[in-house]
Amino acid sequence: RIVPKVLAKLDELGASKERFAMWVHLFEPHSTYMEHDGWKITEHGTASLEQKYDYEIAFVDGYVGQIFDKLDATGLADDTIVVVVADHGEAFGVHTFAGQKMFFHGQTLYNELLRIPLMIRVPGQPARVDGAVVSLIDVAPTLLDAIGAPVPKSFLGRSLVPALRGEALPPRPAFAELIPYPSW
Repeated sequence: RIVPKVLAKLDELGASKERFAMWVHLFEPHSTYMEHDGWKITEHGTASLEQKYDYEIAFVDGYVGQIFDKLDATGLADDTIVVVVADHGEAFGVHTFAGQKMFFHGQTLYNELLRIPLMIRVPGQPARVDGAVVSLIDVAPTLLDAIGAPVPKSFLGRSLVPALRGEALPPRPAFAELIPYPSW
């Protein structure tokens, strides 16, 4: 339901040349994982969960591709910054806590939950991979800095624009906290 609306809006924006900001939340992959035509589940047990998760990522990748294709077709790709980011990863029983295997997210702070993709596409900048430690709190200051808007002093994150230009970021630790949520 979401992507057709996004594509139609991008057609409108491409025709109008109006400046815009758009947030597109694609909920896959997120439990409960859905099965999709063309993605046959062949595994069982935990391996089945992992396969479904991988297929959800592949499925949503197709949607992301449609959005990129529309940005190209409308001419918006020439001056539109695109950020692709996740909010968490998933656990599939690799680690235990209190004697129980941990599945999904929200229960522990292992790397499979914390290390997430962050991709920023900036027109005119070559693709690169940067291994610097960054955090979700860096996304907003980066976007504001990239468009020349002031970054509020209250923001805790830092701009990643230097890294987008290929410059090394000064090392900085990242922290994670697990806050008990009794309903889960």
